[in-house]
Amino acid sequence: MTLSDVQGSMIPEYYGSFSLKVPVDASNTREVRLILIEYIPGGSMWNISPKEVPQRDRQDIMKAIIQFETLAYTRDIVLPDLKPRNVVVANTSTHEKAVCIDFGDAQFGRGSIFSSPVIDAYLLPGTYISPLLRWNAAFRTRMLDFAGWIDWDWQPWLETEFKHTAFTITPKIRETFLPSHMLEAWWQSRKHGELY
Repeated sequence: MTLSDVQGSMIPEYYGSFSLKVPVDASNTREVRLILIEYIPGGSMWNISPKEVPQRDRQDIMKAIIQFETLAYTRDIVLPDLKPRNVVVANTSTHEKAVCIDFGDAQFGRGSIFSSPVIDAYLLPGTYISPLLRWNAAFRTRMLDFAGWIDWDWQPWLETEFKHTAFTITPKIRETFLPSHMLEAWWQSRKHGELY
């Protein structure tokens, strides 16, 4: 369970850690531990007005967030704090790039939030789960965190961007991650204009 292969692209590069003994007074020192990571020029999504970012760039940013979260989940890392304040929009010469930061709340094991190996096994650890299921508009709370950034019809966009992953969805995966009763409830509410 590592993300070292995406350092410098999806997450900041990790350069190392070290400790220093810092004098507190004439006879005492205090040990200070430091972590050195890559500086990402830009600001967090939280501090940027979405209106100042063209829709195509916002879509690219959301796609990058989904790709990173999906990769982490495939490696059985759950990111409950993946929110705009933890995504830096890096300004590059060609486009805006999303870099995810702050993994202090990351949990290892899909069922870790329940502290249950039974639930963990039910959630098919190590299996790729398509964003078509886990980021489906039926899970609207996921999009609410990024609501100001999303001003397009989410579900058709998601299906276009990630249609190449549809072949990975087996009936068992579909029923585990997007049960038919949940999808039906979403379609009913959509007919009445309640959701994305």
